[in-house]
Amino acid sequence: MIVKISLPSNLKGITLFPFILVRDKRDLVLVNHEKIHYQQAKELLVIGFYLWYLWEHFKNGYKGNMFEKEAYKHETDLNYLKNSKKYAFFIPNRSEIKIIIVIFINNKTPVSYDLTSVYNSQ
Repeated sequence: MIVKISLPSNLKGITLFPFILVRDKRDLVLVNHEKIHYQQAKELLVIGFYLWYLWEHFKNGYKGNMFEKEAYKHETDLNYLKNSKKYAFFIPNRSEIKIIIVIFINNKTPVSYDLTSVYNSQ
């Protein structure tokens, strides 16, 4: 349920399951951002979301919080929740993944292969 409410000046919206509280219900990007948090909360059985969210917040800060990263990344895509995969907040950005395989053959000099470009192109 989306509710228009007067919030502190530094807060545009917040998801307090099962409610989404926003200053302006007409702000579709903000509403979508909060709907993404609502979905995250459902996926983690609500209490798990809030505990993990707080841990992420204290560990990585607001902008480094993986839940916020997903919400900010997709807030302008109003169809995102129709097409998103479960636990998408937990899937790392492919551009942040580096894969290097090192092969040792007969105790000789190791040969290394960087497969990052192969993985990121998929």
